[in-house]
Amino acid sequence: MSRRTNTFVPSAWTLPSTLAQILIVDNDEDVLVNLERVLEDRGYATATAINYEQALMLLSQRTFDLLVLDDYLSDRGSIQVVVDLRCSDMVPSLVVVTYHRRPSQGEQARLQVLGVSALINKLAHDELTRTVRAMLEPQEPRSIPA
Repeated sequence: MSRRTNTFVPSAWTLPSTLAQILIVDNDEDVLVNLERVLEDRGYATATAINYEQALMLLSQRTFDLLVLDDYLSDRGSIQVVVDLRCSDMVPSLVVVTYHRRPSQGEQARLQVLGVSALINKLAHDELTRTVRAMLEPQEPRSIPA
């Protein structure tokens, strides 16, 4: 007798072809768990860190495709985190900063110069998953008109 397992796949979303590795860093455990759940429900592999030190340890141990970073951790802001990670050459090529309060235009400009790919409200889970999917899914090659 064989057992059949049902795998839940949300009909509105297709699972990524390969499991992208995403590191989520947020000092609010509720937000951290919610972001982890949302991204894992969409088929992404996640790891979580509650502070900069944990994030640094995880980044030194393995490679991540994308970093989802809180705008302000207990011990430092996202700008400082990105600067520190860039200096240590440990920041993934794709970075999304999540926020409760939209960063000022000056902060947004600094984050953009540092290579942050997107700024998204922490509670905008659909926007986060759409953005992550667009950034991580391979783009179909476009034909060049003759």
